[in-house]
Amino acid sequence: GLDYQYLYKNMNFFGEVGKSKNGGIAHINGVMLGLDKSLSASLLYRNYEKNYQSEYANGFAERSSQNEKGLYFGLEFTPNHKLKIKGYADNYEFPWLRFGVDAPTKGNDYLLQADYKISRAIKMYVRYKSENKEETLAETSNISSKKKDNFRFHISYKEGENWTFSNRVESTTILLNNEKENGYMFYQDIKYKPLFGKITFSSRYILFNTSTYDSRIYAYESDVLYGYSIPSYYGKGSKIYLVAKCNIIQNLDFWLRIAQTTYSDREVLKSGWDEIEGNKMTEIKLQIRYKF
Repeated sequence: GLDYQYLYKNMNFFGEVGKSKNGGIAHINGVMLGLDKSLSASLLYRNYEKNYQSEYANGFAERSSQNEKGLYFGLEFTPNHKLKIKGYADNYEFPWLRFGVDAPTKGNDYLLQADYKISRAIKMYVRYKSENKEETLAETSNISSKKKDNFRFHISYKEGENWTFSNRVESTTILLNNEKENGYMFYQDIKYKPLFGKITFSSRYILFNTSTYDSRIYAYESDVLYGYSIPSYYGKGSKIYLVAKCNIIQNLDFWLRIAQTTYSDREVLKSGWDEIEGNKMTEIKLQIRYKF
């Protein structure tokens, strides 16, 4: 493989090309532009051949660093210190077959987001994202266009130095084969983090209602140290969780996470060895760290 970067005035050119042992080639090339103090743009082209293989590759892509080519254009506009508007357009195609689709396909993604800082304590943003992909219909095995529109409103505000509150409302609409699905999610966050204190915690209450798994909505959740959680919400129900950290003594930290999800549209959860009778699922995590 070979990569490069070249700076010229307000332009940053960059790229990389790689070749796998079987002869497959992948390359990516782009430029970032500082048009003026308040406006910047980026342009990127990628082409990963269908036979390119790299077990640890994680290049810029819609699916994976294989069997994909596309052109991405991004723009960011900051007219003042309170407002920022950003967005992108990404058009791509899959020249060969891929998982679940037995024909070459194409698609596009568009996103527009406005961030506004009302005051030092209150921040909010509004986001609209549209995705259009070609998928295989399970009933007929024909290729059809699948359109997904997502709208999000998020606001966070601080109360004093210790308390932070956040609210999010998100909706999604799926249109596939002239059939429409809708979904929504709402959550309330409460976080307590004193400047000097032994206990901190964060809590969230979520309501969600989506037609099927296709209209699922993702959201990042707080977890124990080094934990990572971005679950998908689908079906109809609610969830509540609490993550607490306590500094018991010097160099000894204790984390506790308790979460419970309640579904109102089913009486059996999961399947196989993980099957749960009833409509509630509870998760408990404990973690202790000692520094020496």
